[in-house]
Amino acid sequence: MKRATSKILAAALAAALAGTSVAPPARAEEPDKKATEDARSRFLRGVDLYRDGDYRGALIEFNRAYQTAPNFRVLFNIGQTCVELQDYACGLKAFEKYLTDAKSEGPADRRATAESEVKRLQKLVGTLRIVVDQPGAEVLVDNVSIGRTPLAEPILVGAGRRMIQVVLAPNPTAVRAVDVAGGDRLDVKIELGEAPKREPRPATTPPPQVLPEPRREPPPEPRANTAMWIGVGVTGALTAGTVVFGLLTLSAKKDLDGLAGKLDVKTGDMDDARSKVKRDALVTDVLGAAAIVGAGITTYLALSGSGASRTGATAPSVHVAISPFGGSVYGQF
Repeated sequence: MKRATSKILAAALAAALAGTSVAPPARAEEPDKKATEDARSRFLRGVDLYRDGDYRGALIEFNRAYQTAPNFRVLFNIGQTCVELQDYACGLKAFEKYLTDAKSEGPADRRATAESEVKRLQKLVGTLRIVVDQPGAEVLVDNVSIGRTPLAEPILVGAGRRMIQVVLAPNPTAVRAVDVAGGDRLDVKIELGEAPKREPRPATTPPPQVLPEPRREPPPEPRANTAMWIGVGVTGALTAGTVVFGLLTLSAKKDLDGLAGKLDVKTGDMDDARSKVKRDALVTDVLGAAAIVGAGITTYLALSGSGASRTGATAPSVHVAISPFGGSVYGQF
């Protein structure tokens, strides 16, 4: 509904200002003066928002002004703004309260307008009597809370489809859509049913905590050092060969010395005797060197294999050195 809103608002503003322009109160009433000034500021902001077409913002400011310092003149503006928002139930309540509170005060034309609006809006609203089977449930109409069950009186709503919600934990939210025509008086019954029972959880005693036994590493098994024993055998054989050829070398040397003391010795026999001495000496040296190397290797295998593996200690460092003059074994333990 579009009316001469500028003229109405100008008259409302003048009336509101006239109503609030009173003589300064006594010092004891200072808080009332502050509330009145705050209400006047909010009212003026509401007028500006209404002129700009922001009806929702204007309604909030008008309502806040009325709550801060109630003045029946503001109710007329609230009613007009609710009508612009097509909230006919809100507009009807505002105009009815305006007529009740104004009584014989206020301009006659304004009272006539309010009475005309009441008659018109009564045809655009209906009432809902909402009954819920459980008390304490919150009831919402079009997402606006209107109270908790049981509701004291029917709810005035505008014509159209209204969405009703009933919330009571732990029940699931009940939702009902209701079509309301002007002048309807409808009963809406909503059953939430019994709340789902929660079975108490049996008290359980946690099992005793068993600490794992400390892990014990099994002692390492001594490994059979086959290579060491092979080295012992080879070293023994080389040592024996060295001794045998050493004796043969001495014997060949003795024979060579014997031939050298004779006068009738042939040159070929002397050469053969020298060759035999050299050959036996060379074999003796080779076998001796091999025996020394074998002894070194065998010693290393014995120390690093049997000792270190059984005790878990760091293997000793063993070194074998061979030279033309002999061999040696040394290490760190």
